[in-house]
Amino acid sequence: MSLFYLDQGKAITNLITIAEGVDSPELINERPELAPSKRIIKEIPEYDDNKALVGPTVAKEIGIQQIRQKCRHFHDWMCQIEKLTEVVGV
Repeated sequence: MSLFYLDQGKAITNLITIAEGVDSPELINERPELAPSKRIIKEIPEYDDNKALVGPTVAKEIGIQQIRQKCRHFHDWMCQIEKLTEVVGV
């Protein structure tokens, strides 16, 4: 995220603190107004217009393996998809 918002060091630090305060980023999403994108927009309002570009780029930077390690539900979902691809031979 800091690649896009170099002047938003304090906001990024705040977001990191939020993420570090839970066992999994998936646990941040308790209510619609607390969804990760809403929290990011609260700290960095211009993210609202750029999330379709920034989100995938940051996810790529983090890497699928680290995301799977941190996000158990996502990992389980990916395992289900992988099993489907084995069944259909993709």
